[in-house]
Amino acid sequence: MSYTTTTNLSLQKAVPGSNQAFETASINTNWDNVDSHAGSVNTSITTINGNVTTISNGLATVTGTTIPALAARVTTLEGEGSLSTKTASYSLVAGDANKALAFTSASAQTVTVGAVFAADGDRVDIMRNGAGTLTFAASGVTLQSKNSALSISTQFAAATVMRISASVYQIIGDLA
Repeated sequence: MSYTTTTNLSLQKAVPGSNQAFETASINTNWDNVDSHAGSVNTSITTINGNVTTISNGLATVTGTTIPALAARVTTLEGEGSLSTKTASYSLVAGDANKALAFTSASAQTVTVGAVFAADGDRVDIMRNGAGTLTFAASGVTLQSKNSALSISTQFAAATVMRISASVYQIIGDLA
């Protein structure tokens, strides 16, 4: 019989124009080979060389000992960001990391910052969308900001709270 093989999986192919029957046994062997390779595909990533620009398809959790190195390479985690609206004073929680909070009240509100984020560089974006003043308060951490300002300056202005170390958080943005 006259066959050629595929490059990667060595699947048998009939030679075009040979007019030879493609036997059931050869077809079944090919499909068993494909099935074997498909079943052994590794669905986890153990090594990444180079830059990652997008991780998508419902990524829920990234775990492992190389996360700091991976985090420095990741440009976009699709579906990761979210916006939560707040209408009253609020204390940040671990789940706020890398999210956005929009404060919409016409009354004064306070955002309390404690040692809640897991890693240096974790951050939360805070928007003052309401007319009420929005002030930051520390709870067991040191807050740093330009000129020690702890309020978002005006309606529709914003600031970012970032963990610098376990006990130091920095506020960056339009502060007064």
